[in-house]
Amino acid sequence: MRYLLLTAIVIFSVAPIHGQITAAKAEYAEVDEHVKSISQQMIYHPEVLAESLTSRFADDREKARAIYTWIATNIEYNLVGYSNGLKDTQTIHDVLRSGKALCSGFSMLFAHLCDL
Repeated sequence: MRYLLLTAIVIFSVAPIHGQITAAKAEYAEVDEHVKSISQQMIYHPEVLAESLTSRFADDREKARAIYTWIATNIEYNLVGYSNGLKDTQTIHDVLRSGKALCSGFSMLFAHLCDL
């Protein structure tokens, strides 16, 4: 249930309706700047990554935004894997190591970081 709530928060807070994009950027400017400061060394340690992304924020929306923004800027869709019929059997560590994911890899990583 927590996954659904956080996912809904992210969807509704980062997919603003026309005319609200600038407001959303301003609202999350501090969060987005913090995400840029996260060291690449932390990506191999999900616990450290989650703590680094979220510890300075008390609000769950800000925490979800930080996790979303980090994933969106650091993990790319594995188009080659998809085109070659790669199965969606990635682990969280596979995604963090490679920096690439298929659909389930993105959602598993987001959910795992939210749980942490």
